[in-house]
Amino acid sequence: MHGLLELPLQMLGGLWDLVRDTPVHVLGVVLIGLLGLGLGLIYALLLLVAPVPRPPYPSEKTYTTTTPSGTTETKPLTCWYDSWVAHREASGSKRDCGPANPIRTGAIEPATLEMSLVVPAYNEEERLIGMLEEALSFLDTTYGRVARGKGTGTGYEILLVNDGSRDRTVEIALDFSRKNGLHDVLRIVTLEENRGKGGAVTHGMRHVRGEYAVFADADGASRFADLGKLVKGVREVVDEEGRGVAVGSRAWLVGSEAVVKVFSPFFHFLFCSHHIPLRDGNW
Repeated sequence: MHGLLELPLQMLGGLWDLVRDTPVHVLGVVLIGLLGLGLGLIYALLLLVAPVPRPPYPSEKTYTTTTPSGTTETKPLTCWYDSWVAHREASGSKRDCGPANPIRTGAIEPATLEMSLVVPAYNEEERLIGMLEEALSFLDTTYGRVARGKGTGTGYEILLVNDGSRDRTVEIALDFSRKNGLHDVLRIVTLEENRGKGGAVTHGMRHVRGEYAVFADADGASRFADLGKLVKGVREVVDEEGRGVAVGSRAWLVGSEAVVKVFSPFFHFLFCSHHIPLRDGNW
């Protein structure tokens, strides 16, 4: 056993002697190089293991909605993202470009209504109605159902992305649409295979028609009364191209009965820690 340990100890001793005799600035350069190499390897590993999103199936480029007669119909789903990609590819193929002939890539089709709500849903038959009722009350009051063009503050849509649900999520949503006259306002997109929340939200966001787009979970954990704050935040940061992002937080849930009962004390601690104010360099 002593012989087995002797060689590693000798190697460690030699390494320590080398480190001790090396100038500090050289050690710093080596350390930075090793750190950069490690980060590069981690990034390469993430690229290898990260899933590549599949292209949408033809049926996922359509939506189902109700009609005034109570039936349902399936229609093509508009996709600003496809138009944006096509515009970029067409712009990139132009050879004559320069200050006198600039290429503006990434043009997005004009919005046809004010607000788009994307709702990812997977087996949400028990919680969906409560969320839709709250959303409907706020959206009807704030925007109304009749769109009068971009920038008028009118019109909304609810894009429910059914992420491969196996329960009655779609049936319940359609019944809600019939009872509330949400014909062509509540649009249901069904993904043939479950893609997860991120995939469902991305798919929905690529097919919105609103000047503003927001997503909310189907479990009703978000308060729609706060949507106006998000819109205000976007307007404060929007750039000349009309782009802006606002991020909401569920800080109001901290300490609530829903969080205390459902989640463990450790998770509750993590939940609270995300809302600890941090001091930045500008203070």
